[in-house]
Amino acid sequence: MGLFGEDFFNFAPKPAPTTQKNLVVHGAVVLLASAFFLLWLSIGGLWRPLAQVGASCSDSRMMTPGAPATSRKSAAAMVAALTGR
Repeated sequence: MGLFGEDFFNFAPKPAPTTQKNLVVHGAVVLLASAFFLLWLSIGGLWRPLAQVGASCSDSRMMTPGAPATSRKSAAAMVAALTGR
């Protein structure tokens, strides 16, 4: 009959995880999250935008909805300024 009816209820209950296991699992999650966060920062996830806050906010065309599109030359200049090239 499989796992239905009486067979389902005859299994022993699963033991609760120990405090040590909980601490190990939470520690591993914190370490992995920290590693990925530092990897993201090293790739440039947060450093560049924080350094560019003053420069990017000074260009009102970037902040205005419905503003006319920039030319290719000025778009390329903005990309070069943001990437540092």
